[in-house]
Amino acid sequence: MTGLPPELRAALGPAGTLLWASATGRLALGRLAGLVPESGWPRALAGLEPVLTAARSEGSDPLSPRTVDRALRRAWNGKWTEVLEDLDLEVPVAVTPLAQVHRGRLDGAPVAVKVRRPGVETLVDSDLRLARAVGGDGVPDAVFDLVLELLDFEVEAARQSAARRLLRAVPGASVPAVRTEWCRSNVLVSEWMSGPTLASSAPLDPAGTARTLLLAHAAAARGGLVLLEPRPWHVVVLQDGTLSLLGAGAALPIDGAQVDAALARLPASLLGEFADGPALLDAPAFARRGDAAFAVLDAARGLSFTEAALAASAGQLAAVLARLEVRTDWLALVA
Repeated sequence: MTGLPPELRAALGPAGTLLWASATGRLALGRLAGLVPESGWPRALAGLEPVLTAARSEGSDPLSPRTVDRALRRAWNGKWTEVLEDLDLEVPVAVTPLAQVHRGRLDGAPVAVKVRRPGVETLVDSDLRLARAVGGDGVPDAVFDLVLELLDFEVEAARQSAARRLLRAVPGASVPAVRTEWCRSNVLVSEWMSGPTLASSAPLDPAGTARTLLLAHAAAARGGLVLLEPRPWHVVVLQDGTLSLLGAGAALPIDGAQVDAALARLPASLLGEFADGPALLDAPAFARRGDAAFAVLDAARGLSFTEAALAASAGQLAAVLARLEVRTDWLALVA
């Protein structure tokens, strides 16, 4: 894959650079496409926009109804009609490089049925084996294992349930309930959440929305779970104005006791204006902080696993919050 910035190439190392150019890299890029706010690209990543757009397009072809039907038959050892009262096979509600989601009905209630693309796990496993063989000496085995875990929807279901418990302490935030009995490694069934997303509609209260999102991610992290899927299309604004976080199962367990210490170690050069009180987080501000992050990218090699996971989540969350264009004291909110 062309256009990899030198700073990013150096930080990724041989194994990461190889994965970047693989099917696994295209999968990751397709998931990231559309995340960065318009006009909010850090300079070091500006040349990647065509690459991300191409990756998104590559993973946007929907699975056929027959393919989804076959996947559900294998997962549930029988016809999906023996489990669900209804399922819209013809029109998926979401299509990603990893999976697609259909609306169904289970026990009289609407549900989201997420089906992994057939063969994805085989491709990723092959890429990881090659990366480990040719350049993975500097990459902990746990990192390779975690990538495969993120493809397992039974693991995702368990972590989504854990996130749901943690976020009960955050007013205005929720996570869809999982129907664990029908989840398999390639199928996830969860409560259907109805409402516009941040990708499709601006919230009536941007400041309140930003505060809730930040507190939800901070509470989950302090509870031992880093949410890795801050996405504008994963935040549903429910009829009562509260937020439901989709994709909360794509998370990593961490040592929650390290979170506050990690926040205290953030360098002022990285925080910029956000270190001094209220500051506006919009697309230009996001781009400036992204450029600052690239300037200290070499230091990322010394991050602990908890710090690296927090950094990945925080960067994605900042991209979502930048769409809301809110001025507040961000650090004070999570103190």
